Amino acid sequence: MIPNAWHFSFKVEFCVYGAIFRFGVSVAHTLIGRYKVRKHRAMDEKQLLWNRYEMHIDLYKKYMDIVLKINLFYYGITGALLSFYFTKNGNGSTIEYSLLLPIFFSGALIALFFFAEKALKVSQKDLNSLIKQLGFSYYVRTDALNYIMRGSICFIGLTTISLIFVFFSNTL
Repeated sequence: MIPNAWHFSFKVEFCVYGAIFRFGVSVAHTLIGRYKVRKHRAMDEKQLLWNRYEMHIDLYKKYMDIVLKINLFYYGITGALLSFYFTKNGNGSTIEYSLLLPIFFSGALIALFFFAEKALKVSQKDLNSLIKQLGFSYYVRTDALNYIMRGSICFIGLTTISLIFVFFSNTL
């Protein structure tokens, strides 16, 4: 049964000498947007803006989490490979090629963070327009993610230069 709607049903059955005659009538009210749409039309646009704002903030949280986890993973892998390299005295041996993994990984992360920072500016423009449309006087700033990505690019770049120096050095 549909709530907030009226229903009517009428059934008649006769059984005469083994023959069955059936007759039935049914009426139901169709809820063609009568209850919800008319009451909330004014809120639909504002609710859509709120939903978009909430989506941007949730994405910001997830991106911040991902960037921090990628950085931790990168420095964990790089530190482990460097400690292995220096404990085995890998200069001039095939262990030296283990440093290529963090070098290539560094290049990929620098490219990823560079393009992600450029793509994040589009999201920030949309977020700023939502803030203006919703009329906020206080709002969440998402600049920290840009700063973390720029810092990651700088530190990973320095780490890459150091790894390349260790890779091509004959004395280490």
